[in-house]
Amino acid sequence: MLLGSIIILQTSSFAQDYCDATSIDSAEYKYEIGRFDECIKSLNKCLYNKHSFNPDQKVQAYHLLAKCYLAIDSVSKADSTIEELLLLKDNFETDPKDPERFKSRVLFMRSNIVSSVSKRSEDIRLAPATTVVIMQE
Repeated sequence: MLLGSIIILQTSSFAQDYCDATSIDSAEYKYEIGRFDECIKSLNKCLYNKHSFNPDQKVQAYHLLAKCYLAIDSVSKADSTIEELLLLKDNFETDPKDPERFKSRVLFMRSNIVSSVSKRSEDIRLAPATTVVIMQE
């Protein structure tokens, strides 16, 4: 009897550490009912966990995480999350159901991401470039 309890406890602990589509569904529900802080906490735990999401799930997680940050008026965190999202999937398209604020932030952040000779998307402020200053003289 005790052995069965130990196995259940270990399985339950593993389930809390493992992240999958169910974790995203749970976070989506928290977002829908306005529990933004809980949603952020659970998504961050999964994004930076050794049992992390697969690439498609990461896109979904960053998408939802950015919307949560915007909902609590943390624009700088939302912007860095959107930047991660666009670096992960440069052809990301917003959903028609997304809030207008999220759509406009994605457009703004997309304008700061360029593809250079390196053939990968990167922040325009960090992309290597040669600058020449031409003065009137």
